[in-house]
Amino acid sequence: MNKEFTIFDHELGAYSKEIEQLKEAYDSEWKHRINDPEFNLTHFTLGISNRGNMILVGLCSLVEVRLADIAQECEQNSIFKIDDIKGQGIAKLKLFLSRCGTVDFAHLKYWAEFTNLNRIRNAIVHGYGGIIPVKDTSKLKSSMKKLNMEDALVGGRRIRLNTSHLKNCHQITSKLIDELRS
Repeated sequence: MNKEFTIFDHELGAYSKEIEQLKEAYDSEWKHRINDPEFNLTHFTLGISNRGNMILVGLCSLVEVRLADIAQECEQNSIFKIDDIKGQGIAKLKLFLSRCGTVDFAHLKYWAEFTNLNRIRNAIVHGYGGIIPVKDTSKLKSSMKKLNMEDALVGGRRIRLNTSHLKNCHQITSKLIDELRS
């Protein structure tokens, strides 16, 4: 049976292509121009790093939108309303969907991994362009370790996701969205 092609499939496909384009840019530019004195290495690596960070932010946003869609559907037949729940974002949606009995997060195989991805996302969004305040590094390091992404934290405070990390992020997000379809 074929699953219905959704906006989530489209977006996930676009992110997959973007990750491949980042790898191609790195392979073609970095490897061939590293010794070129005219090559702005700082600009190039920050550009790739910042784009990688935004891909992770976008992937996490897809899950939040999917949860919001499910919550809005649930709200139509529930005595609970989303606005009855305090909080915001994914935490609010998770609580609402749990209370309605619509999603059993404990049985989602990829929820724990996604929670770690979302912690990295929050560090990027609420940090300083991928530079993490010292006080926020312990939970971040724990999440990165659980995802085998410790090497993405450069100098203990700068998030630099490579294409291998991004492919892992994409896979986790894709699988979680698939789980949320049923």
